[in-house]
Amino acid sequence: MHTFLAGVSATGYNCEFIEAELVGKGTGAAGLSVKVTRVPIVASTSADLEILVGIEATAEELKDRPRAIEYQGKTYHLFLY
Repeated sequence: MHTFLAGVSATGYNCEFIEAELVGKGTGAAGLSVKVTRVPIVASTSADLEILVGIEATAEELKDRPRAIEYQGKTYHLFLY
């Protein structure tokens, strides 16, 4: 015997998860502009799927910056969007 529920709704997203896309390299000078490979970027769908922008940083550069991650052996200072 099968039971079916009427009136159930769910949210779905037609998108691709991109992890750690390199979008450019900078010198530290102001005015850097970069482009992502796959557009559009959708807004965060949950706290687990935030849009993160990271800049590679040394331990000394991260001393006063609490938000950082390590990815493939390198450390990145994070900016949240």
